[in-house]
Amino acid sequence: MTKSRKVQVLSPIQVDTGWYFRSYLIQAEADEAVAIEVYTNRLFSLVTEIERTQLSNEFDYFKVGFIVGHFGKRGICVSIWHWGKWLTSYELFNQCWYTYGRDVQTLSLLDRKEPICCQFDVPILIKEFEFFHAIATAGFESHERDARDAFMRYSPRL
Repeated sequence: MTKSRKVQVLSPIQVDTGWYFRSYLIQAEADEAVAIEVYTNRLFSLVTEIERTQLSNEFDYFKVGFIVGHFGKRGICVSIWHWGKWLTSYELFNQCWYTYGRDVQTLSLLDRKEPICCQFDVPILIKEFEFFHAIATAGFESHERDARDAFMRYSPRL
């Protein structure tokens, strides 16, 4: 049983339309070469896909979040989490893509029959969710900008 994986914090993903994501990379094989530029470019296209097809007029989106890219034993799972608000309730949104093998161009949106994370993703999720909870309970009711600014200053310790 594998007990750990290599975890890296990559440069943030910042999209011209205002999106900002912390980016984590988990690798089953610590010495595997990952084409970071190709991977990052694919992340940009996934964020654009979210913006184009996965948003609702019902919510106010803060355009911040985090991405966990997991290069596992069989394939790649990319899980994108982002924040928003509905009335006075802070909300988390998630979309995931998967591909068998290592071709990031073949990542396809998962349906809800597939897992969105595994045990190796949990430490990242815990840190990010704890921060989300702290922001949500702090009562940044005046404007989403306060929550966004706090998010961009936060640097989790893994």
